[in-house]
Amino acid sequence: MKTKILILVKSLHFGEHIHQLIASTYGDVQLIGVEYNSALGLEQFKKFKPQIIIIDISITIIGIEKYIELMEGITKDFVVILLSEIRESRLDNIHRIIATLSKTYFDDTIFIEKLNDAFAFIQKQSNPPNQQQDEKYFNTLTKLLGNGDFSTEKLFKLRDNYSWKLTPVINLLLPRPAQRLEKISVDSLNKIRNILHEYQGGEVLLMQDGVICILVNEIPNTIKKTSEIIYEELLNQVRLVLLNETKIHFSLFFSNGIHLNELKINYSDFRKFYKLGYFAKDLSLIKPGSLSRKKNVHETENSTMILSKLGNSLLKKSYTSFREILQSLYLNTLKESMNISSTVYFRNKLELLSCSVQIRIPDNISRPKPGIFTTNFQTIEDEFETVDNHFKVIHEYFQRNYIEIDDLILKTIILSIDYISFDISLGWIADQIHVSSSYLSHKFKKDMGIAFTNYKNQIRVLKAQQLLSSTPMKIYEVAQESGFSDYRYFSQVFKKITDKTPTEYRDMLSPVNSM
Repeated sequence: MKTKILILVKSLHFGEHIHQLIASTYGDVQLIGVEYNSALGLEQFKKFKPQIIIIDISITIIGIEKYIELMEGITKDFVVILLSEIRESRLDNIHRIIATLSKTYFDDTIFIEKLNDAFAFIQKQSNPPNQQQDEKYFNTLTKLLGNGDFSTEKLFKLRDNYSWKLTPVINLLLPRPAQRLEKISVDSLNKIRNILHEYQGGEVLLMQDGVICILVNEIPNTIKKTSEIIYEELLNQVRLVLLNETKIHFSLFFSNGIHLNELKINYSDFRKFYKLGYFAKDLSLIKPGSLSRKKNVHETENSTMILSKLGNSLLKKSYTSFREILQSLYLNTLKESMNISSTVYFRNKLELLSCSVQIRIPDNISRPKPGIFTTNFQTIEDEFETVDNHFKVIHEYFQRNYIEIDDLILKTIILSIDYISFDISLGWIADQIHVSSSYLSHKFKKDMGIAFTNYKNQIRVLKAQQLLSSTPMKIYEVAQESGFSDYRYFSQVFKKITDKTPTEYRDMLSPVNSM
């Protein structure tokens, strides 16, 4: 069956040139023709359902995104070669576009290369895999390598049993979705594998935590193309497969060359690099050097001062000041640091601050939705917006109901949060803020409606929950880190507040997906 091609352009001369170029190069295609009107082009598309559409972006009055959506309503079995005056990064997110070429600097050779890529992609789409066999194969890979143990022994086993052919040096490719990815089909994994084998080969598998891991064999330079250009073509085809299935944009984390005997160590290091993608928004291709880790922010910044500023500004009439401080913390300090541990550190502190001030909200009043601080955010911008909205709801409630928190009580809260890992007493806090412990104890209970000891236990148990859900720390280590010097007392308090022992609480949690 011949591949059908439709050409949609504004210029008669340009359209005829493309038509002649295709006709003289390929004898086994069906050229539907050239249309110079987008509405008529859509009618032709509906009638003939071509697999390849060459579109001049300026022909679509409603915009290329909407135009492709209309075509998808007719059939999804097509790809687009786009002709445009300028390169627009937003077009990378349109999953039907397999290539974007310049109209001004149109090159016949490059056009034919991209058309060949389109033919190859369509050919792969038309060859359905053996679903049952492939599912078993990819499940085997996940069980064998899914924990990141890329030992040479296991790689040799795959070579002998599954004819794995990896070059001595490979590149790791980890596609990172812009939003949570529920699953990826065996069909898509198989298509990626076929793409790899069209070049120098390689393999693809799903890790146990759901991350797509692709091993790309080393690609040498050719007479016509550098290896960098060839890698780019391969990556674009992989991205297209993922976009076709998920409709999600992926950032592609692409490593430098790695020797197979060092793959196990390098994979672990590269996953740490992959985590830094949390700080990268709107980046398509990320290589080592694009992101770099800096010193922990909480080792260089005064967290007590930051929390004090946030606490004080949260209680002001205008929310603007709080938002500005929070924005500076997230999008300047933390984003520039590109340090996951610092981000988690301040995230946990903010959760403790939220829990503390919400004690003033009566139990019969609806509170901001819990759980936002345990969300697996995709970018730091997402986290800032979510946390910002969370505190805005608290601020609005406080202002609407004329709730205030005395400066002494706020200082007590901030010190309790910042020194939560130490078994500090109310007397110690009283000394820091220059009042008597009896006065502070009485005032805290009067203003907050809860005894300081009970408050301290609440936030320490919350701290313990944070650690139990996000770290592999032993229970006694969690107790110590949460400010409990007595393990038995910690277990009693934890069960009293959560109705579960620390072990039961951890067991009920789903496996933590490392960011």
